[in-house]
Amino acid sequence: QAKDFVREVKAITAPTIRMFINSPGGSVFDAITMFNALAQTGKTLEVHVLGIAASAASYLAMVGNKVVMPDNTFMFLHNPINGVYGNAEDMREMADVLDKIGASLTATYAKRFKGDEQALKDILAAESYLSAADCLKHGLCDEVTPAIETTAKFDADHVPEAVRAVAFTSSSMIRSISVLMSFQMALFPP
Repeated sequence: QAKDFVREVKAITAPTIRMFINSPGGSVFDAITMFNALAQTGKTLEVHVLGIAASAASYLAMVGNKVVMPDNTFMFLHNPINGVYGNAEDMREMADVLDKIGASLTATYAKRFKGDEQALKDILAAESYLSAADCLKHGLCDEVTPAIETTAKFDADHVPEAVRAVAFTSSSMIRSISVLMSFQMALFPP
């Protein structure tokens, strides 16, 4: 909820706010509220995209004084959308509302965007997934860092003895392989 976010932002006493985003988006009005609450703090705002800043979350990322994206992350930008139930007049009215919202959002993106306004409008109209490199090129982020390296590790010594007795016996491995092969056969018959 935007109101909870605003309350929590107001409670921050540090001079720098670091916001980490991995979001498919949400309500444009919540994003605008959150954006304005952050902008009004007067604090240094660092935005870090950890996976994707999509839709309303890409708009929220624009609040950053600095926007950082690892090279394997994305933003997804599009014009505002809405579902409407009603008659033709309701549809026309909603189209006008979406145009107003779109103009407001575009103006915010344009403050960071490197390029002409038509290029930005084309990106929004195309419902575009932008890589970190694309975002840097267009001014939507300030820095692209290397992808965060992760390593998966499985240490059988930390598995409880009772689990090891069942999981790591040759008969349970054979059962697992047999179940997997049966599953594959069901999905991909010869």
